[in-house]
Amino acid sequence: MEEVSEALLLGRCQLKPRRQRTILTALHFNWNLNRKSLKDGQGNAKLRVTYPKFQEGEGTVREACVKQNYDYIAKIYETLVKTPKEELQRLEDELKAEVPEPLHNMLKDKESKAEAMEKFLSRKKRETNICPPTCSGTPSSTLSVLL
Repeated sequence: MEEVSEALLLGRCQLKPRRQRTILTALHFNWNLNRKSLKDGQGNAKLRVTYPKFQEGEGTVREACVKQNYDYIAKIYETLVKTPKEELQRLEDELKAEVPEPLHNMLKDKESKAEAMEKFLSRKKRETNICPPTCSGTPSSTLSVLL
């Protein structure tokens, strides 16, 4: 129920449609995460086989699950209708207080742009040996004796 309330509060903040879809998708995923397996007449789990293209004809066997559940929608509606606005506002303020700062603001010992550019340019100036020598001055006949 907490997930539903959090999503509702986030939805009240006039989020962009993409963000709203992301929240609803996460709710749907979490709600249907641990679906039970379908059972046949003897009580054994039903199996399903798929043939993904990337496996080039090799089958993937999984247990068939019960249909997805959309009961969370009723819980969202119930929360919207029954919770007083003051309570929702208080919860919204609490959630806003828990949101951490953006990561780039938390980095106190960040190297300067000039240092980063200098390191990058020094790496680019270095010569790269594509195939470095493995033995210095050792004839190939000696190598075959050693092996």
